[in-house]
Amino acid sequence: MAGNTDRNDTQRLKTQATAEGKTQRQLAKPLPAEVKAELVRCRKLSPPVEPGAPLAEDVVREMRDTG
Repeated sequence: MAGNTDRNDTQRLKTQATAEGKTQRQLAKPLPAEVKAELVRCRKLSPPVEPGAPLAEDVVREMRDTG
């Protein structure tokens, strides 16, 4: 299964690289601006945390300390 995924990823990179006139290596190493844009996009997928709301770390610590 992993072999097929690797082949699929490789083929996707080849196709995208050809379309953009870049090498596969250039596409495999995103630029810092691209990484930042992806992080911003991912953060928008979650609703904002309300002030005073417990963080995941707080919940895990409470479970660890009381269990």
